[in-house]
Amino acid sequence: MAVFNKTVISLWDLKDALIYFDNVIPIGGIVDACVQLKTPGDFWKDFCLVLGSYPEMLPPELRTTNFEDRLTGANLSMCRFLIEIAAVRRSKQESFTNSTTNELDPDLELVKQSPNALAVMQFVDDFNLSSVAVNASIDQITNDETEGSDVAITLASLKLINTKNTPWQQIIELRRDTEAREKLRRLRLFAYENYAGKPAAFIEDDILMRLADYEAAVKKWGFEAKTAAMTALLDSKLIAGGVAGSFLSAYLNSPLFAIASAAGAVGLAIGRIAVEIGRQKFALREIMAGNPVSYIAYAKEKL
Repeated sequence: MAVFNKTVISLWDLKDALIYFDNVIPIGGIVDACVQLKTPGDFWKDFCLVLGSYPEMLPPELRTTNFEDRLTGANLSMCRFLIEIAAVRRSKQESFTNSTTNELDPDLELVKQSPNALAVMQFVDDFNLSSVAVNASIDQITNDETEGSDVAITLASLKLINTKNTPWQQIIELRRDTEAREKLRRLRLFAYENYAGKPAAFIEDDILMRLADYEAAVKKWGFEAKTAAMTALLDSKLIAGGVAGSFLSAYLNSPLFAIASAAGAVGLAIGRIAVEIGRQKFALREIMAGNPVSYIAYAKEKL
């Protein structure tokens, strides 16, 4: 469980990853950190802060010169690959609008053919990172009812930290507050909690307590919050192994596979929180060597 609890590969939204995870491997996420900056002065100030804290993000066992050098190369390859994906999607969208058939295919063929994608996949394989959770932007996740898609558990109607307007210095200082960071992280981990044998009332109280602790930490640090949703995508191999999914099995007294396979999304309410269960697909699944065990996404759009 330690790898799911503490470490994440950040493909985007690096600030979010740094708030919710102890250890972060930024592949592509470092780009997101720079594009939000507005003036040259802000750029160099924040860029230096990011570089200064960069070694502290990584898991201790990966804080080596070799890994950091390879990570820099993987970041460059990921940036080029994201540009390729954007161009292909625009082309497919234009083709779809001029056609009577749906030609919007997955990005699998692009992954197989792109040297940039293959370079990132090789990096993931060389350092045995394929089982590490992934933090991705919401636009890389799409609704999908097919059998091969992942099971998605979403907590909606939350007040999450608006990291877009949060200064880098505040993010770095928060990471030094172990108690506050633990409270933020516990809300994210609800889907992994073993509630087997616990009554629904206990599960509701536990999740609401996690939310209360989260909101207390947000208030303590003076973060700006916005209405948003937190989604956990659970790979079928992860569920089959019994590592995750006990939340739904315990709450609804039904196997998670049966819930996810049901037509349409399943929803329930815990206090003022809406919990939705369905299937979604991660656009860059294949780039993580085809065997990721979980994906984490934080939806930023206003609900």
